[in-house]
Amino acid sequence: LVGGMAITTLTSKQVGRVRAIDVGMSVAAAAMTLFLARDMGIPVIVAASLVAVVLGAMALPGQQLDANAAGAGYTGAFVGMLSPTVTLGTGWVMGAALLAGVLWSLIGPSVWDGVGGRMGALAYIAASGLYLVAYAVGAERGHPLLPGMDGMAHAAVVPIGCVAALVTWVLIQRLGVPFVL
Repeated sequence: LVGGMAITTLTSKQVGRVRAIDVGMSVAAAAMTLFLARDMGIPVIVAASLVAVVLGAMALPGQQLDANAAGAGYTGAFVGMLSPTVTLGTGWVMGAALLAGVLWSLIGPSVWDGVGGRMGALAYIAASGLYLVAYAVGAERGHPLLPGMDGMAHAAVVPIGCVAALVTWVLIQRLGVPFVL
């Protein structure tokens, strides 16, 4: 996956520039997702989705954000899903969100043009990178590990993911819904 992403980045369109709005939206969205999940007790998927709806509404025509800033924010919301039972503390998650915002500015909208996977992939790269640093310095110790998944939840992951991908494609490509919404 990482090799393919690197090849795509090196052989695709010109890399963008870092925009402060992208980095700021990524960090703000991660913080909001963390707040909703950790402090308000809202499930992380619902928390990230609520943040995405706000970002999507703010990026509608005539509103404050452009689509790229909203995309950076949703990438940060993905990073903010590293809660409440993932092994990194809040500071590490904010660092990963900052890195995700930078990565989004550089390659998200310009190099990886298309639908599906780029926000999650960039969030994964940023979070995994910061996790490796946290692990190397011993900062992830003492936090609870992820709970196991079995039964219906385990069996439903692939079918739900397939249906969600198809619905997302239809909403964006056929109905013109902005990609963050």
